[in-house]
Amino acid sequence: MITLAFYHGDGPRLKDRVVDWMIRTVTGSMYSHVELIFSELRDDGHALCWSVSPRDRGARSKFIKLNPDHWTLVEIEAEVKPALVFMMHLVDGRVKYDTIGAIGAGFSMCQFGIDSRWYCSEACAVAIGMHGCVTPGSMYRRLMDDPAYNARVIG
Repeated sequence: MITLAFYHGDGPRLKDRVVDWMIRTVTGSMYSHVELIFSELRDDGHALCWSVSPRDRGARSKFIKLNPDHWTLVEIEAEVKPALVFMMHLVDGRVKYDTIGAIGAGFSMCQFGIDSRWYCSEACAVAIGMHGCVTPGSMYRRLMDDPAYNARVIG
């Protein structure tokens, strides 16, 4: 089982709030970011999350407090090992954030991305074996609509 965390909060800085608003507006979704989680949440609400983030300027893993007021957690049936290995490869390679690709995905034009860079939903989708152009919102909808993922909201 793998957990995905979909962000619907407001960033701490004005720049973050503007970027979150722009992503949500362009994609018509309440979600602006997605993370992969391969472990249990700690008692303090933190989990080790993996993604590619504009705030961190690229691929990274870090502990994030997953406040339910800001995150929707979805558990899916998927193999952990290949997904974790893929995300570790991105982090070890210090892959940069693909702003152009993220903007393109918002308009369903993924061909405009930079091949050596990734954005959050693109990396998370590939890690779990999902194909196609995805945004955080469209990824959430696909997971919930496709019975193969056996997705369920857990928080």
